[in-house]
Amino acid sequence: MLDTRIEHLGTKLVRSIGTRVRNEKNLQSKIYQMKRRFKIFLARREAADLERRQLRDIGITREQAEREAGKPIWKDYLDVS
Repeated sequence: MLDTRIEHLGTKLVRSIGTRVRNEKNLQSKIYQMKRRFKIFLARREAADLERRQLRDIGITREQAEREAGKPIWKDYLDVS
């Protein structure tokens, strides 16, 4: 019963972003992706708010931090080269 409810709710959620969930494993994968992308989004925003001294400590420039912060959430890789 619970598995059916989870699958139903997951199907509704993922359909809203244009993808169908066929099983619970696929749902878990989608939830993991969304969590990962949100964490990267938050990290990018936080880096953009750091002072130059703090950015220098972690090895990136202001321009690199701003470029990362401007990336859309679906670009879920970090590239500060």
